[in-house]
Amino acid sequence: MGVIEGQEKEVIVRVNELRNKYAHQVDFEINQEYFDTRIVDAFSEKTKQWYRSFLLSQKKDKDQLIIQLGVALYTVWYMLIEKILIPDDIRERLEKDYVKLSAPLSSAVDMQ
Repeated sequence: MGVIEGQEKEVIVRVNELRNKYAHQVDFEINQEYFDTRIVDAFSEKTKQWYRSFLLSQKKDKDQLIIQLGVALYTVWYMLIEKILIPDDIRERLEKDYVKLSAPLSSAVDMQ
């Protein structure tokens, strides 16, 4: 259908490759290098920023590969929601409303 294009599609293809390796290669084990080069490096710069932000929000065990993989899968899901499920006009309106609503809050925090 062409809904998912370019770099976003490549990330999904690579996650699917990882799933296939686990499903069909009994001795497959993911390591940090594979994860970094096959998954994280496929992210666009914006998606990498989301990934890093989500990873930083983890309270502990950020350095564990299983946590990083979970955060990467969440990031892919978030990317799809951001890119596909919310039409541009609605996203723009929500972003404008967010800026309007957050401005008085940030002013109140600055005053304290």
